[in-house]
This record gives sequence, C-alpha cells and structure tokens, in this order.
Amino acid sequence: MPYRRPAETGRWAAEPPAPRDRGGADELLIGVDFGTTHSSIAACVDGKLRAVHDGGEARVPTVAYVPRAGALDIGRTALHRAVAEPQATALGIKRLLGRPLDGPGVAALRAGSIHRLVAGPDGSALVVLRGEPWSPVQLAAAVLRHLVERASAQLGDHVRGAVLTAPVTAPRSYHAALMRAAELAGLEVRRFVAEPVAAAIATSRGLRAGGLVMICDFGGGTFDAAVVEARDGIRASGCDGDDLLGGDDFDVALAEGVAGAVYRRHRVDLHRDVTAWGRLRLHCEQVKRQLSAAAEAHLLIRDAYAADGRHQDVDVWIDRPWAEGRWAALAARAAAVARRLLDRLGLEARDLDEVVLVGGTGRIPLVGRVLGEHLGRDVTVPADVDLGVVHGAAMVGTQLAARVAA
Repeated sequence: MPYRRPAETGRWAAEPPAPRDRGGADELLIGVDFGTTHSSIAACVDGKLRAVHDGGEARVPTVAYVPRAGALDIGRTALHRAVAEPQATALGIKRLLGRPLDGPGVAALRAGSIHRLVAGPDGSALVVLRGEPWSPVQLAAAVLRHLVERASAQLGDHVRGAVLTAPVTAPRSYHAALMRAAELAGLEVRRFVAEPVAAAIATSRGLRAGGLVMICDFGGGTFDAAVVEARDGIRASGCDGDDLLGGDDFDVALAEGVAGAVYRRHRVDLHRDVTAWGRLRLHCEQVKRQLSAAAEAHLLIRDAYAADGRHQDVDVWIDRPWAEGRWAALAARAAAVARRLLDRLGLEARDLDEVVLVGGTGRIPLVGRVLGEHLGRDVTVPADVDLGVVHGAAMVGTQLAARVAA
C-alpha cells in the first residue's frame, strides 16, 4: 500500500496564493491553536481580538473526512459524516503528529482509537482511511488550510504569518510536523508559544496585575500546567504536562463503561467492529458535553450492534455520578501533574495569586473540583475557556508585528 505524499493527492495540496501587497501597513500575524478535537484562529484587528468563525462557531472540529472521490471534507460536516463512516474519518490527528508508530504512547492511543494505524517509510504513524494510509501532517494541513481560507475572507487580507501553539511536553518532532502542516496550508510560522503560556496571557487577571499564576490547560489530547509570572515581560517559571491525557480519554472511559455493559448482557465486543466502536465513541463525546451542564444525558444509538438474531439499540440514561466514577482517575492524573510542578518549583498553592483552568475539558465540573481539592484552593474557569489559548497566540502575534514595524 503506497504512502500518500501531499504532492500526490491533488485534493488540497495546491500552492498557496501569493500574499497581497499590504501597502506598507503593519503585518497581520494570526494566532493558531491546532487542537485535538477543535482548532481555531484569531487575530488582533484594530485593537480588538477577533476569532475566525466557521458556520457561526469560533472553533472548527479537527476532523477530516475522505470521500470516495473529490476533495477532503473538513470540520463540522466531516464530524457529522463520522457517525456513519468512522473508517473514512480522521479524528484526534494532533495526537499522532510527529510520532513514530513504535514510539512511546502510540500503543496506548491505539487501544482506544477508531483507526487502524500503519508505519510509513520513515516509521511514522499513518492513519488508514477508507483502506488507504494518510499522513497526520497531510490531514493537519487540510484542517489548517480550511481555517486559513476563512481567516483570509473574514479578516480582509490574505493570511500568512502565524504564531502557533504547542503542548509543553511536545517533542521537536511534533513542532516540525506541525510546522510542515502549516507550510502546506500557506502559513509562515513566526513563533511557537506553549499553550498554557498563551492562555495565561489572554485570561489571567492575576498575571496582568503582576502576580504569579498557574495555568492548567486541559484540551482534547493533552493536559499542560505552567507557572507564569510577569517579570521582565511574561515568562514561565516552569511547565509540566501529560501528552496522553485529554478529553478524548474521557470519551473512551465512557465508551468502555457502556461497551462493558453490552458485553455482560449479550457477549458482544463492540471493540471488534470499527463502525460500532466509532459510533459509540462519538456519541459518548456528546454525552460528556451534555453532562458538563446537566445532571444526566440520554445515550441513544439505533441499531448499534447485532445480538440474539436482531439489531440492538444502545438506549441508556447516564447520570453525572456514574460518569464521574469513570473519570475520577483521569482528573486525579491531571491534578497530580499540577502538584508535581509546584513541588519541583518549591512552591505552595498559597504562593500563587491565581489558578486558572482553560481548555474544553475544563468545562467538566469534576476536573475543576478535583484540581482545587488537590491544590487546596479555588480554581478559576474563565467564560471563554475554549478560546484562551488562541487569543493569547493572537496577542503574541500582535506584539511581534509591532516590533517588526517599530
């Protein structure tokens, strides 16, 4: 099975258009948050932060669907297709960027994944979609290209220069892979900034007051913690993280619980059917989101599996206590990372002016509660919990552009 190189696809790998002449105006540098479940772009325009919208939303699902013919489908419509055709839909691309198939952590990722992974010529992990291997770099580039096109249309100029964010634990191979994806999408990467540091710049009142703050960024694929201070500019005193801990793992934990109940009742293993497992994973992600605001959520999957000679539905109500029982160990892992960072820096939680929790997984009430209990203090969850990282990256871009113009 040949390795599909970007130049061979002919679907989205066209040369990016030449930048327009800005007529001597200050350069517009965008902030880019390439996430495991959602990605976003923002920029400071006329002194105001503007997030790029797609279909009315400020974030785009990091999802790519491979049709039988034609161009890749990206974002929300691709996510809708994933329910019916998970074997043709790439999810969680970020977690595979820069990782060799036999590298640390990949075995754990494969256990809960809906995808089959194979090795590329260089040993990198490739995703098999509709029976064909795809590079995570290609798929990431397709998502970024989708965002860049919308950014150019909404910001009134062709977007090129960008500040990208990355997890604090990301190896150089991840940075190189994301940079390559950005280049394929037509972006010129000017700087990488750690995701929790970017979030601190945008969200922390304590930091703006010159204090010492801890930012915990809990996204779809990683948990990062950073202690940041405003001294000679904004800098991180220390960072720590877990690159195998994110919202995706909460989805898997729910799915495992439901799959276990199905197996006990009918002796049917949903893991063995990629479509059944993929549908269950996606529906559990929706249940997770609902439980962030509600006490219970309805999980209904029609014709989820076959047993006793007929198709069976998964039709259950899941309450928050049941879900939290399956999430408790994950939340405790995140809190342990934050505690470990403070210990390494010789700090106590009382030494901090603020602890801020950002990232989509931070919406789960259990996460903030467990983090606060482990640290022994209140945790702030901003209203724009999902956009703190990209807003911070946009602010860094504005600072860089101003220095160039000065």
